Amino acid sequence: MHVFVSEHPYAIYSDVFSEERERQCQRNLEALYGLLKQYDQKHGRLPPAAFFPAKPLSDPASLAVILGKEAQRHLVCPTSGLDFQQLGLNYIWNEKLNGKKLSDAADSWLLMDFVATHDWMTANHFCGHRGNVNVLLANGLVQRSLPYAYESRSARDKTVRTWLDWANE
Repeated sequence: MHVFVSEHPYAIYSDVFSEERERQCQRNLEALYGLLKQYDQKHGRLPPAAFFPAKPLSDPASLAVILGKEAQRHLVCPTSGLDFQQLGLNYIWNEKLNGKKLSDAADSWLLMDFVATHDWMTANHFCGHRGNVNVLLANGLVQRSLPYAYESRSARDKTVRTWLDWANE
């Protein structure tokens, strides 16, 4: 007897097609923006956090440690599978903003779904939000974004670039 599974197990556990879970992820990022704004007001700068710490629940450079208990309930994307949820942090931080004032961050991104670093996971609907990821911008807005590689619009430059290229600019 053969059993066929129509989707990869990550999708079964992560419910990547749920619009409600996508909205919950957006609400998480909005709540984290409020905490980052409070941090900025108190310290005069954004925190010195790691892009994604090796031990998110104990690393001093982790947003889970820096922002404390209040943040911990917002640091996990609800579409992440149980194995990812146990990490305690499912968003990546823009290290280029470490020590900068929030008001000086302009149009930069602050946080985004950590599966954005794994284009194949979102492209195959193993994680993310219906093939997209959520991105928190420095102005407090959350937007859906395609994490896929894209071709440069320049006629002279035909290189393929990934979201990481964009994030590092």
